[in-house]
Amino acid sequence: MRIDAGYRDFLVSDGPLKYLVRKLEEMKAFRSTPSIEALLSVARDSSGARHVEAIDEAIRQFLSTDTSFVLESLKKWILEAVEDDKALPPFRDAIEYDEGLFHNVNILKRDGISITASSISEQDIAASRERGVGTRVVFSGQRVFFKFLKADNAVVTIWECDPFSDASEFGALRCTGSRDVRVSAGDTLEVDGTRESLSFGSCESTAVFLQVENVVRDVGTSVAFHRETGAFMETYPTDRTALRRMVMCSALKHMGASSRLATLPAPAREGPFYLRWHFARETVAAAPERSVALLESLAEDDASPTVRRAASATLTMLAKRRA
Repeated sequence: MRIDAGYRDFLVSDGPLKYLVRKLEEMKAFRSTPSIEALLSVARDSSGARHVEAIDEAIRQFLSTDTSFVLESLKKWILEAVEDDKALPPFRDAIEYDEGLFHNVNILKRDGISITASSISEQDIAASRERGVGTRVVFSGQRVFFKFLKADNAVVTIWECDPFSDASEFGALRCTGSRDVRVSAGDTLEVDGTRESLSFGSCESTAVFLQVENVVRDVGTSVAFHRETGAFMETYPTDRTALRRMVMCSALKHMGASSRLATLPAPAREGPFYLRWHFARETVAAAPERSVALLESLAEDDASPTVRRAASATLTMLAKRRA
């Protein structure tokens, strides 16, 4: 379909598409900022065994520069959106995290880099305590780099746990302790989410900070522990691709396509453990006899002890049913 040139110009300059065009142009300009471009260039060009380490070092270099332009850009975009309710701010998402404890705006997620601007106030911390929020400590499984842009006498707590990976026996993990760190404007912190977690203890006024994540480093699993006892509570899948496949596997079963589910290839062994087990569990529910070979393979040599144990127990259960 051909669009008349005059109508096309109207859509872009005066019509509904002008907001989208403006959003794309502003985001392109933001990514072209020298320090952002340098960071993304390393992420695009890095490969091989040093890929993750190269991105980590590029993030450190980025945070060592003047990052005030990030908040200035964010303020400009928000004010434009307030003045014109049709305007589309060029950031990806604006969310509240942990029942309103953090106020986050994800500005950029590209080439393995995620940049989020966040804020928290003493009132947020106090309200969360009154609501009973914070009975658990969650370890994200990601390495997160923090830079505090505003932090008047703020205290953060760094929690520590047994290091974990896809091959961990999660039930045996524990949160092993914590330490308090006082931070000021300009300070940076690195938190390895496979063994560390950060929470705010106090701040005299609203703290504003950047969170930069090396998404390539993500192990795809978050782990929660009880704040008081340190005991393991549960795991959370964080890999969105894996989550989509989990949902699709369940949907096939619920839509009556069980026979099709049983013929699909099993997830790759290097993928998240919970995806491998979810696929196996749904296959067992759909076609128990066809699932035996898959379960035997998982029970014998899966990288995750959790999956091996569950597969062995399921094989025993199916054998008893056949007896």
